[in-house]
Parts: sequence; C-alpha cells; structure tokens
Amino acid sequence: LPARTIRYCETPMTRHVAWLLIGTLAMATPSKADVAGIEVVRTSHGVPHITASSYEKLGFGVGYTYATDNGCLLAEQVVTVNGERSLYFGVEGTALVGVDRFSNLASDIFHRAYLDDRMLSAAWRKASPRSRQLLQGFLAGYNHHLDVSGPQGAGVSCKGASWVRPMTLRDLYRMVEASALLAGGATLPAGFAGAGQGGAPAPLPPL
Repeated sequence: LPARTIRYCETPMTRHVAWLLIGTLAMATPSKADVAGIEVVRTSHGVPHITASSYEKLGFGVGYTYATDNGCLLAEQVVTVNGERSLYFGVEGTALVGVDRFSNLASDIFHRAYLDDRMLSAAWRKASPRSRQLLQGFLAGYNHHLDVSGPQGAGVSCKGASWVRPMTLRDLYRMVEASALLAGGATLPAGFAGAGQGGAPAPLPPL
C-alpha cells in the first residue's frame, strides 16, 4: 500500500488491521480495476495502490481488494475470533494464534473468554470518525465482494462453505482486537483452555 494509505490507519483501532493487510495484499497478480469509483492499480509486482475520495471509500477499496486476493483467510479469521473453529473444523484441528498453533478448542475458549464485546463496543464508540469510516468502509468492501462473487464466494478454495458469511461490525472489532495478540497475548490460549481443569480443556464459555 502507498505510504499515504497506511498513514490513514494510525489509530489504535486500525493500526493492527493495516499490518494485517499489507503482506497479503502484496501477493496479488498485476491488474488495474475500478470498483464503485475507487481506483485500485497494481504494480508489475502485484502491489495494490488504492486511490479514493474519502476515508470510507478508501476502506472499501482495501476491504474489496483484500477479499479478492485472500477472502478465505479473512473468512476463517472471522470464525476464529468468534470461537467457532471446533464447530466448523473439528475439535482436534489446529488454529494459528499469533505465531503459535493451538487446538481449535483451546483457540475457541480463549477467544470467547478474552474478547470482551462490551469493552470493544465502548472502544468503537470512542474511536475517531476517521477510524470508524475506514473500518466501516473495509466492512462494506469485504461484504460487497461476497455479493458480487456469488453465494458465499470468498475465494475458490472455500466458495460455498458453511462458515463463509457476510462480516458484521462485531466480527470486525473482535478481529481488530485479536490482531493485537501478535504483541504478546498469543501465548495465552493454552492457559485459558486449561484453567481450573488440571490442564484439560475447559468447556466453551457462551458468546
């Protein structure tokens, strides 16, 4: 992304989203596209440059482009932050949290217990208008890609999967908060899962 775009993502609510997007956006194939009046131009190395007339449109361009390139990864992240991996991928499967892998059950227990929707909702209300516009645009861009790519069509490898669905605002701010785990909390899922159980996985707390 051009430096100007990243500068728009400097607040606590958006900083981690920016870093989450940079690496995956750069993997796309070279092209030029215009979506809803937002210009997305890719260099010969596949790096997208997004030009928009407002922060919300800029967020839309980033969300749409990300979904085009890596929609399945983002759809899976929505499952992860809602603590639903065991439901869709099995209890014994694994989840990447930060740089470590944990069982899906441990990941589910951790994300349900660690992410506080009431606190995150309050933080959202206190975020700057610019931050909210960027994230609301990102949300709309991702969901627009699902609309135009067919039923539940986040990407070729997961198209039609039962766990692919439109993203909600709640999903988004849980995902933003979860990305902050890269700074240190990513080592905690096993401890949360085994707390009070002698190391055995605890039952899933309600969402």
